[in-house]
Amino acid sequence: MAHRLLCCLLLCAALGAMASTERTSLRKIDQHSEPLLSLRPQLLEKSMDTVVISWNGVSKPNEKDIIALYCPADAAVDNFIGFKMVSDSPNWSLGNGQLLFQVANMRTSCVFRYLGANAVGQHAVVAAAKLDFVNKDEPTQGHLSLTQKPSEMRVMWVSASSSWNSPPQVSLGVQPGV
Repeated sequence: MAHRLLCCLLLCAALGAMASTERTSLRKIDQHSEPLLSLRPQLLEKSMDTVVISWNGVSKPNEKDIIALYCPADAAVDNFIGFKMVSDSPNWSLGNGQLLFQVANMRTSCVFRYLGANAVGQHAVVAAAKLDFVNKDEPTQGHLSLTQKPSEMRVMWVSASSSWNSPPQVSLGVQPGV
């Protein structure tokens, strides 16, 4: 009786160890096969610079899958500000590809998300990658206009800087920085 009990305990321990090993190796396989989304560069110098979005490891790509841009980075999945179809990339059906985006300086961190479509066209996040700007105060959207005086011109632009202590300034001259 004791011998049977000991054999049963040893068998249970061996099966438990095997199951544990299988779970561990399955986890490693799952971690290794997760889709990867990457950006180049991850930090843009100025507004409207181009970023290259690459992805790989998508196991069941769908022609309705999209790469979407979100600003701010924590925006809800349905609040993207722009997207491109994954199928615009030549190798999309192989689960990898590359797309180019021009991105305006939104003065906050942004994120690209690969959204996989299901059979009814709904999307779920498959992978994400963060994008940032070197200078969130970068002056953009410059405008020149005439004033009531023929010798004056008005210069306006958009910037995140709102400091009244040191407001943004424009310098005009023949040479840069002068």
